[in-house]
Amino acid sequence: MTTKSSKTGTKSVGSKAFTWKRVGENLIRHSRTKVYYLRVKRQGKQLKRSLHTTDLQLAKRRAKTMLEQIDSSPSFSSELSRTTPLNSLADIWFPIRIEGLKTKSSKRVKVSLDALLPYFGHKAVSRISQEDLDNWQVKRGKQISTSTFNKERGELLNILDFAVEKGIINRNPGRPDPGFRIRGLKPKQNKSKHPYILSQTEFRNLLNEVRTFNNDAPKGVIRPKGVLDPRTQEAGNLIEFLAYSGMRVSEAINIKWADVQFGGNYPSVTIRGGDEGTKNGEVRVIPLFPDLHKLLENIKKSKDVVKPEDKLFKIKSARKTLGTACEKLKMPQVGHHAFRHYFASNAVQTGLDFKVIADWLGHKDGGLLVAKTYSHLRQEHSWQMAKRMNTHSYE
Repeated sequence: MTTKSSKTGTKSVGSKAFTWKRVGENLIRHSRTKVYYLRVKRQGKQLKRSLHTTDLQLAKRRAKTMLEQIDSSPSFSSELSRTTPLNSLADIWFPIRIEGLKTKSSKRVKVSLDALLPYFGHKAVSRISQEDLDNWQVKRGKQISTSTFNKERGELLNILDFAVEKGIINRNPGRPDPGFRIRGLKPKQNKSKHPYILSQTEFRNLLNEVRTFNNDAPKGVIRPKGVLDPRTQEAGNLIEFLAYSGMRVSEAINIKWADVQFGGNYPSVTIRGGDEGTKNGEVRVIPLFPDLHKLLENIKKSKDVVKPEDKLFKIKSARKTLGTACEKLKMPQVGHHAFRHYFASNAVQTGLDFKVIADWLGHKDGGLLVAKTYSHLRQEHSWQMAKRMNTHSYE
């Protein structure tokens, strides 16, 4: 391996050459991947952090946030020792942990950390034992959901790994150790392997309930006969949009009319994810599927004026309306993500390629997660289609 440097930061690794191009203050871009990085010098050391995006404006926002986190992060103190309590270690670990994370992800880490500190905060890191972890697992596991428990468990393991890295403890008591019968802090298992997926009948019933809910005008409100409650219609539009596009709700509420291409050979919707970007930091484009095309045309016709910079939806959530509708229909409570599952399951049962579906959903694994989550639906659908086959006898 050879390395060459120049004013532009050219490097050669084997036969593949790339350059670092300076595009702004503390901002550089990788010539091959086009990914932006933060480059800054602190305490005599050059720090380089990936911003996980190829979008310049998003990179600038992330760089600003990351730089603030670095400047506000306390440097590692030589006073840390085996007697250091977990809450003191957490003050140093947390800013490092959230570097490069979106605001929403950073808040999730903070919530998990705040939930851990009452159990372990004032205990010396070196005194946290496997027994302490087992007791926490038994007690805490009964109080919270599976997903919440596993998030807290993950952050607990991360902060103990940090303690190992800094030499406070020799090994993480929550990690598997072949020398012991108990092999570490175990994740909580979901009872069901597959997510709850709405049938087409359930979806139609739920959508109808949402759109007709609260259509009687409240006292003091004058609404012409036949005019539906605009709030429930907006919620219904958002639900249909999620079900017909497969987007995450954070992506859907940031779609603007400028992102929708009705004409041309390839009508499409460009997903940017707003200020926080998409989950993997990359802009993607999906086709304007027939149901989605019809929905957007109807929404556009219902508005007096549509400006390119206007967002499709004024609301950011339909959670409360969904909760009420599910309760009235006496069906399991579902959230926004259920409609992403609905979209994916319909695509799978149609017989579409897993990789194509994964691209639409924004997955970067080539369809592995889609196959793992929904492949049973394809098999069930195949057997249902087989039952429709006519049997013939041949002489």
